[in-house]
Amino acid sequence: MRTSFSSLLVALATIAVSVQGQNSSSSASSAASSSTGSASASGNSTSSLTASSNFTLPNPTASATFPPGFVMQSSVPFVYTDVDTANLPKINYSLLNETVAQRQIICSQQTKFCSTAGCADADAKIKENFCDVDTMAIMCTCTKGSTNLKQWNWPAQFQDCLRRGNTCTNACQLPGGTTQARNDCKDACTKSFGGTCGFANQYSANYAVSKPGQKPNLQMVQGGTAGNGAMSMNVASGAVLSVAAIAALVLSV
Repeated sequence: MRTSFSSLLVALATIAVSVQGQNSSSSASSAASSSTGSASASGNSTSSLTASSNFTLPNPTASATFPPGFVMQSSVPFVYTDVDTANLPKINYSLLNETVAQRQIICSQQTKFCSTAGCADADAKIKENFCDVDTMAIMCTCTKGSTNLKQWNWPAQFQDCLRRGNTCTNACQLPGGTTQARNDCKDACTKSFGGTCGFANQYSANYAVSKPGQKPNLQMVQGGTAGNGAMSMNVASGAVLSVAAIAALVLSV
């Protein structure tokens, strides 16, 4: 009887240990499951977040097209190039070399451009606007301030640059000299005239005068600022003028 009772106690103790182990394992599994559930809930909460109402996140694959007629423009820095006077040929040109009919056309363009461009100041008006067909003297000034038509925009100055460039290139074809000299001559004409006509560094003779009745000095200028209140001129450097004295000035008429 005592042996049976001892065996019963051992059996009960074994069962108690087994139950305790199962409870511990169940608690650990429950805790792990709870932790995983919390993490999952946290992840779902984060993924469901949305931006504030005043901003909408674009779709990663979204695209857009420009409207019809939209013109793409690019900005190109202006480079103020120097003229190549060292290789320019000796020429004797001015607009006075052109026929009277041609000069009349140029003068008509000149005065029309001046009147159409107007003045930079809103309350200013064109004061002097003339082009003398006989001397090609030109004025385009305002009652105050500057005109909207810069000197290098003047049709007369532009035509001088273009036609002077053609005369320059033709002079390079004259007999004599080496092939290299001719090529250098043409390149100088292209750089000095063809590459500047119509730009702020335009290289042409100066036809602007400060008052009616004056004759233009026809000195070579690059760009030019005639037409402003002070009637100042951007005259080329001494090196350019020394060549101009040979290559570009004409006899007084």
